[in-house]
Amino acid sequence: MDSGPRLTKKYLRNMCNRMDGCYGTPELNEILYLHHKGFTKIENLEEYIDVRALWLENNVISVIEGLDTMTELRSLFINENAIDEISGLEKLQKLHQLNLHKNYISKIDNLEKNVMLKDLNISGNHLKDKESFENLKYNININTLDLSNNRINDVAIFDVLDNMVDLRFLKLDGNPVIKKVKNYRKKTISRYKSLRYLDTRPVFENDRRLAEAWSRGGLEEEREERKRIKQDEHDKWQKNHDAFKRMVAEARAEATVENQDNEEDHSSTDSEEVSDSEDDSDSIFTKIDLSNIKKRTSSEALDISVTDISEEFNSAHYWKTPRICLEELEELD
Repeated sequence: MDSGPRLTKKYLRNMCNRMDGCYGTPELNEILYLHHKGFTKIENLEEYIDVRALWLENNVISVIEGLDTMTELRSLFINENAIDEISGLEKLQKLHQLNLHKNYISKIDNLEKNVMLKDLNISGNHLKDKESFENLKYNININTLDLSNNRINDVAIFDVLDNMVDLRFLKLDGNPVIKKVKNYRKKTISRYKSLRYLDTRPVFENDRRLAEAWSRGGLEEEREERKRIKQDEHDKWQKNHDAFKRMVAEARAEATVENQDNEEDHSSTDSEEVSDSEDDSDSIFTKIDLSNIKKRTSSEALDISVTDISEEFNSAHYWKTPRICLEELEELD
């Protein structure tokens, strides 16, 4: 008889009601968090038909079961349990991600129907010889594979990995096999053209160029490739430097043209101000002349005709500077 907490329907409903993003109605849930609970058996999940991601890690589960109705499942995290055999996943044909890290699995099996599987973590298990991993050849769509910290000692693993045409992330560190392969990193990078990350380090563009050069012609070709890489980097720097200089020159030319335009605008504005000041002076002189005429008319009681006023305005006497005009007007008084 199993001991420990049970994954009952009542427990599932209560948990979903308490948890953000989950619902008491089983069919509405797309995620389930059932990790770190101490469950020994997967059960009572038949109603959760629309779940996309299921967390079951850090329990005491020994058999993968009870998932047949969860056909929409994309991600299954069942790492750190007590599983010794892969089973119960045949109906999960939409499964993209499977984490079996730190279990007791000694053979990769029963994944042939999971044709959409792209991310497999089976690190920290008991894989050893070719028989333990050769069935991976059926999962050709895997692009992220973690086989680290197993006991793999057969170089046939590389032949199996050849079937994964889009392999981008590979971890084999912690296996005896990598010590059997001389120049392991160079050979692996040059062998898998899509690889972007190997073991503990990314695969940069220059890493790939050097590895492929070494594969073509050994150390001598690798040295030549290093020279080409250095030259390419210098050419790239020079290109960027020249582009920056052109940008600076263009910016300066634009600034010069803008300054010239601004100076022309200021000149035009100054001319308009001078013209406006002359008009204002005319207005002042007109007021001064009129007041002078009125003063003369009242003080001397003379009759001044329209002709006299016109002559007064047309006289060159009133087109002098304001200071001279005022002084002469005072003298007239």
